[in-house]
Amino acid sequence: MMRASLPTGSIALFSLAVMALGACVDSEMGDASAIPEITAREITLTTPDVVILDVRTAAEFAAGHVPGAINIDVQAKGFDNLVAELDRSKTYVVHCAANVESGRSTKALATMDDLGFDHLQSLQGGFVAWAESGSPVSTTP
Repeated sequence: MMRASLPTGSIALFSLAVMALGACVDSEMGDASAIPEITAREITLTTPDVVILDVRTAAEFAAGHVPGAINIDVQAKGFDNLVAELDRSKTYVVHCAANVESGRSTKALATMDDLGFDHLQSLQGGFVAWAESGSPVSTTP
């Protein structure tokens, strides 16, 4: 009997995706269903009024992030206060690992919406989609 096998790289990528999906899920979620999604290919990193907000942990951020992104962990104590200090005139593209429904980015977007941020977008597929699209990834703070 022959077994089908996946190349080692495919298994590693699949494992990373499964871990990212699990890490992104959060039981506390707000309603961010009205927030538009944007794909990695649609983002322009050089637009001064666009800020990429990564709401993953500091360790996840250090392992790889969108160049120029800022990191505020949605699960950290004081998230609401830190986000409240951000410039509301800017457009924020918010993401966690995979941006699954009921995930960390959903919670962050709902909080920001409640705080009166008018220019919000969700990165479709989160950081996993960003990296898989071939977009640049940085490990410098």
